[in-house]
Amino acid sequence: MAGGAVVAYSLNLRDETGMLMLPLTAAQILWINLLTDGLPALALAFDRTPGVMRQKPRPADSPLLDRASVRFVVSVGILKALLALGVLGLVPMFGYSLEVTRAAAFHFMAVGQLFLTYPSRHTWMRPLPNPYLHAAVVGGVVIQFAAASLPAVSNLLGNAAISVELWAVVFVGAFVSWGSSEVIARIVWRHGEGPGRR
Repeated sequence: MAGGAVVAYSLNLRDETGMLMLPLTAAQILWINLLTDGLPALALAFDRTPGVMRQKPRPADSPLLDRASVRFVVSVGILKALLALGVLGLVPMFGYSLEVTRAAAFHFMAVGQLFLTYPSRHTWMRPLPNPYLHAAVVGGVVIQFAAASLPAVSNLLGNAAISVELWAVVFVGAFVSWGSSEVIARIVWRHGEGPGRR
């Protein structure tokens, strides 16, 4: 949000009242949290990781996240933020309104976050395929489409309707984010770092 405000200021992206364009509205932020945390979190409860219960317990003074996890979270967070800022900065240059630009960034953040569920579950151990997770991600994408298509919901989310061309931008950005995050996951856990190491 802070980076988006800086981009809006540097490119002088303002609405009809002269106010700087916020990257996302409060309703959009809440929607993303609800959509990307709800269904995938329930599906992840069915993950199966062979051998995980044979691992030794972590020391009592271990941090909640080990170094590899922190590296992954920070790297992927920065990557996704830069892609979202790219959407905010580039879409207006092709003649789209600020409202449509914000909607495109909103859909990218939501769909991209659903896709990031896959690399986020990979650590130094690899869980088995989870059909419930596939259903949750597909269902989340369908719900996101519905949010843009149904006028009542779209208006509540700040007029979230976008064109087919911008949907293509959303999905290209989401797949780039997903693929890059898979690479990052393999790099940060390439040494097979276990639960007892920091």
